[in-house]
Amino acid sequence: MKETRNLNLPVVVVTLAFVSIVCGCKLVLPENESGLRTLPNKGLSRLEVSSDFYDNIYAFFGNSGLNVKPDASKLSMSWPLSTETVLLTRFGTPTIGLFSNENGGEVKLAYFHEAIDIRRATEAESDVVYAPVSGSATVINDGDPSSTDVSDYTVAVAIYDPESRLVVSLLHVRPADLLKIGQLTNVKRGDIIGNLASVDSMKPEFEKEFRHTHLSVVDVLNKKLIDPLNKFPQYKDTVHPTIKSIYITDEDGRRSDSLKTGALDIVADIFDRDLTSQRNFEITSLAFKISDDLGNTLKEVQKCDLTAFTEYSLVPSQHFDIRSLLDIGSALAQVSDKEWIGIKTDAANSERSFRYALTNIKSGTSGCHVVPDADGTITVPENVEFIEVFLTVYDGSGNSSKVTKRLERSK
Repeated sequence: MKETRNLNLPVVVVTLAFVSIVCGCKLVLPENESGLRTLPNKGLSRLEVSSDFYDNIYAFFGNSGLNVKPDASKLSMSWPLSTETVLLTRFGTPTIGLFSNENGGEVKLAYFHEAIDIRRATEAESDVVYAPVSGSATVINDGDPSSTDVSDYTVAVAIYDPESRLVVSLLHVRPADLLKIGQLTNVKRGDIIGNLASVDSMKPEFEKEFRHTHLSVVDVLNKKLIDPLNKFPQYKDTVHPTIKSIYITDEDGRRSDSLKTGALDIVADIFDRDLTSQRNFEITSLAFKISDDLGNTLKEVQKCDLTAFTEYSLVPSQHFDIRSLLDIGSALAQVSDKEWIGIKTDAANSERSFRYALTNIKSGTSGCHVVPDADGTITVPENVEFIEVFLTVYDGSGNSSKVTKRLERSK
């Protein structure tokens, strides 16, 4: 179901269709919660990248006769809007949504954003979208690939870059007349390829702030999405991440700022910013050591690249479960009251932060990985009076921050 403009449909149907359009995702209802223990994430649905939209890209370019053997090192893009480098969401940004189901209950969902959302600095600025690379362009529909409808929010302009042999997709763009579904048209970097699309039922106050293009970079050969942001030389970031707090969650999933006895998760509440977007984003890597007052090292992880978990494979068996890396339950209060076609999201909250479960990250011979929550805790005996957490976090531009936090028992 891809049509979002029939408002006689139940809200849940419209919302699920809209979610799939906004992020190219599919909803996975709560399942297999045996791995959840100390994080308050039970009852949480998650979104996985849906193959529907990206399969349309894969099918078209994979059968086009173009060379799709990628060399990502050769991809360099120009900003597709004439404004400053302003983002709504980055690649890998954890995102939470809430909406009502057909029974009046609340569905809570979370996912890693698989593209970058590029918006204007102000509504007064131009909505013209420019080609970020030179190459062969077409229009891709996010539903029936045979559809010729290019008038709504569900279409993308997709450009094959002959230098990197990757495809740059710009979703939520109303294509220029020269671009057609099923046809390749040569475009040059900086050519006008369309305008930012709108959707009829989007609330006006939401559209003003969140009208954007959803830009993704597709490795057609390997069915993989890669982070576009470091492929824009214009994007600059010298802002260091902020570590807001470090806390525990216990065996009942309860948050505490004081040390307790038993199996615990150690969670760090963090955010990053850039120079121009005026909103909080995720970090890209971290390193930490947790020690107790007896001199024991309870857990240590060398610098761990979190993008390894968010650089999406379009192969379903390789999807990553967000519920193991993040404390979503404690972050639900960040979801904005602004509603967009039946869904509320923390993407509307520019001050949101991200709660990483450090104890669920593990070092291995092949790098770091995330273990199920039930396997990732540390155990604190009664004779330990405090633990110390030594944490360093990094953003994608190499800016870093560090902190030492002592968690003591309550007096």
